[in-house]
Amino acid sequence: MGIFLFIAGFLIRQIAIIQLGKFYTYKVSIADDHQMIDTGLYAYMRHPAYTGTFLELTGAAILYNHFILSWFLSLPYLIVVLKRIQQEEKALIEEFGTIRNVFTEINLIIIREYLIQHLYNIIKLR
Repeated sequence: MGIFLFIAGFLIRQIAIIQLGKFYTYKVSIADDHQMIDTGLYAYMRHPAYTGTFLELTGAAILYNHFILSWFLSLPYLIVVLKRIQQEEKALIEEFGTIRNVFTEINLIIIREYLIQHLYNIIKLR
């Protein structure tokens, strides 16, 4: 299960980066010829690259059977990524108007449910 999640996360992240093409940057910015990408993985989820990385971290924790390590890796990652997502969406909204869609809400529900289950598993291990 761990190796599957890790590989799936890696592939999702790489495909998302390829699909963004020249719009993939480490710094939040809008190019002069920027376009809203809503095809490929982006037609199904708002932030596939971040989702992929999160799956990689989770897969690695399962693979090494170390859920406490998973918590210490996943929580800071989520905090940083959620802050970056806010910055990205603010920039995109300023450029293109509204970008909300049903997949944004679904992703947030999945992340919330994962965190609840993850925390439950950590407490249960004690």
